[in-house]
Amino acid sequence: MNLIVPEAFRESTDRLNEDMLKEGKPIIVECKRIRKDGTIVPISMSLSPVRLEDGTHIANAGIHRDLTERKRTEEELVRAKNEAEAANSAKSEFLSNMSHELRSPLNAVVGFSDIILLQPDQEKFVDSPKKSRIRVTI
Repeated sequence: MNLIVPEAFRESTDRLNEDMLKEGKPIIVECKRIRKDGTIVPISMSLSPVRLEDGTHIANAGIHRDLTERKRTEEELVRAKNEAEAANSAKSEFLSNMSHELRSPLNAVVGFSDIILLQPDQEKFVDSPKKSRIRVTI
């Protein structure tokens, strides 16, 4: 057993085996194991106790599934989610800044159009800026 269980996980693996012996129920857990080449990989382990007719526990039957690809996909999804959130935040900040950058000059144009209105016969020149300001601020 010590050949495939990384040293950091041996104690928890021993507890897991003891719990299964006590309860006698099948279990499914995620843990890490060592491959033949020495790399540590995440696995899903399904274990069931094997008993004799008299109930004596003689072994554990297990299935190990390599979770490397699933874990890699999960990490990619988390990274993509974080990138999307960062992009959304940047978009919101950009729109906020652009809104401010557009409103300031437009307010000046509208202010000057109000001054022009004080002059007689100038309404025809300032009608368009007034209507545009109403559309931009809505």
